[in-house]
Amino acid sequence: MNLSNIIEYKNYLAELVLDTEDNIIVGHVINTADTISFHGKTVREAKAAFHDVLDTYLAACKEEGIEPSLP
Repeated sequence: MNLSNIIEYKNYLAELVLDTEDNIIVGHVINTADTISFHGKTVREAKAAFHDVLDTYLAACKEEGIEPSLP
């Protein structure tokens, strides 16, 4: 059983927190200066949302010619 609430993707780390009021898992990227957050109803959904939001963030930075905030 893994109790860590930190997940990693492309060298970015995100912390997962259970929101008992809304019954969702909320995540925030913790090793970047930019605010990047996501959520899911399950851990699997939260991980997929993390991957999607980070891929979108990196693509938007590239498209705009902006250097992404690196971990």
